[in-house]
Amino acid sequence: MKRQDRNTIRDLMGQGPAASFPYGVWTTATGRQVIYDRRYRPVWQRDSATGPARPADPGEWVAGIVERRWFYDGCVAFADRPALFTPELEAWGIPA
Repeated sequence: MKRQDRNTIRDLMGQGPAASFPYGVWTTATGRQVIYDRRYRPVWQRDSATGPARPADPGEWVAGIVERRWFYDGCVAFADRPALFTPELEAWGIPA
C-alpha cells in the first residue's frame, strides 16, 4: 500500500512500523497545518485549523514552520501510541 492510499486511521495502524505512525503537527506562518510521521515526512495537511484534511506530499520540505507539536515521545510504548494520535486524526476528519 502506498502512503497516498492510507486513507483511514485503521490503514495507518495496519502498516506495521511505528515510523509510519503520525508523530506530530507543524503549523506554518500561513496557518497551514501538516501532520508528519516519525521520519518527519508530511502525511496529512490542511490550509487552516478548521480546513478539510487532505493527503500531503511525503517528499515535500515544509517551509516556514512556526510551531511544532508532538503526539508522543520515544518513551511511549508502541501499543500505546495510537491512543495518543487517533483523537487528533479524528478531529481533522480523517476516518477511522
